[in-house]
Amino acid sequence: VVMLAQARINGGLSQRFTGDMRRALFVHLQRLALAEHTRRPAGDTVYRLTADAGWLDQLVLRAIIPALFSSITLIVMFAVLVGISPTLALVSLSVVPGLFLSLRLHGRHVRGELDRVKSLESRVMERAHETFATIRLVKSFGRETYERKRFSGVTRVATSARGGLRRRESRFSFVVGALTAAGTSLVLAVGGALVLQGTLS
Repeated sequence: VVMLAQARINGGLSQRFTGDMRRALFVHLQRLALAEHTRRPAGDTVYRLTADAGWLDQLVLRAIIPALFSSITLIVMFAVLVGISPTLALVSLSVVPGLFLSLRLHGRHVRGELDRVKSLESRVMERAHETFATIRLVKSFGRETYERKRFSGVTRVATSARGGLRRRESRFSFVVGALTAAGTSLVLAVGGALVLQGTLS
């Protein structure tokens, strides 16, 4: 019931966040100078309006709030572990440097790749917008095959870049999972040794 309620609340908040962000972004884009609109392709502006607005929902509902709950859970579990055995609590912290280092390395590499992916996906939107804005000319001059090849080219590059980003994220998930499993195993091993020594029940 709690999970169902949370899903419904998150869904409503997500829609509200995205709608509000799109309206604010639309107003901001309209206020930009005409020179900026001339320099920036219309397809890129449409992409920013449609794709980037959803990131606020991702940031708040799928990053900040879960991170807050995870932090509270971690603090409470650490306090319980200190109550059981301070030695085990210290052992459980042994994976923190590895997790921190992997997070820093991943963040440094993924930021540039994500910017590149967003730029390439924006180019796909630009190409589609350009083609359909001038569809009468495309059809009049029989340029459908040429436009299809141009669109396929940018789509292939964007898809390849997105795949590379997913592979990097998979490697990061594997490293985090492996470090977590190693930490759990270490805690169990040390805890078992303490039980065998009779220092822990």
